[in-house]
Amino acid sequence: MTNGEVIWEEASRCLSQRCGRAGMGEITRRWPFQNRRVPFELVVREPPITGDSLGHKTWGSSFLLAQLLDNFTSGSLAHLLGPDCRDSLSVLELGSGTGLLGIAAAAMWQVDVVLSDLPEIMPNLDYNIEQNLATVERLGGKLSSGVLTWGSKNGNHSRFSRENTFNIILAADGIYDDNHPDLLSSAIHEQLLDSADSRAIVMTPIRDEVTMKLIVQFQSRMNSGALPLVALEEHILTGQDDWGDDESQAVECWWAIFGRQPA
Repeated sequence: MTNGEVIWEEASRCLSQRCGRAGMGEITRRWPFQNRRVPFELVVREPPITGDSLGHKTWGSSFLLAQLLDNFTSGSLAHLLGPDCRDSLSVLELGSGTGLLGIAAAAMWQVDVVLSDLPEIMPNLDYNIEQNLATVERLGGKLSSGVLTWGSKNGNHSRFSRENTFNIILAADGIYDDNHPDLLSSAIHEQLLDSADSRAIVMTPIRDEVTMKLIVQFQSRMNSGALPLVALEEHILTGQDDWGDDESQAVECWWAIFGRQPA
């Protein structure tokens, strides 16, 4: 079985266990990470989705990207995730939602990860951090969190007032509305360290033609500005998604690794 098939199978199994979508009650889900030297499991609470609180749901792309994290340690991010580099490494997840991706990154990479989202999402995100903190610390990682509203300077945690400080930025399923290409790209530009070594990893499902256009717009925004970021790698991974349907379904997920424009 190939690595892609393993990721698809794991995501399919986890999403097939889902019993709480919009309009239903609170659920707690267990996400296993078994195909690694030290297996572990994360426990994530998902409150009912009301209004625009989509961050209370764990989207399939978060687990898909989390399943890829181990590969980066000996691949695209080996220059950052070597044993001698991790103590000084800073990682930020944008739009953390329930926190699955960022928490998994702290556990797998054995680094300090800051999870961030909108003020209304933070109580549940902080709850999930606390529920998994012992597991993460046992594996050698650290977790913290803070409010970060893309495109706004007001109400954000003080840790984000000093810009361009994070070596790695992660974002999953953050491109699904018309204003997201501008907002997400600006947040990455503001927070990613101005270094040739820094990287931003972004994944989003290609749910329809509109989403594909938003991805193209996002890449254009990333390539612009005083400190442009270019896609050093681009890939498509087939996984599972349950956006708006009663049953999970196969969906193609676009993901890319961005870095500073090579000289």
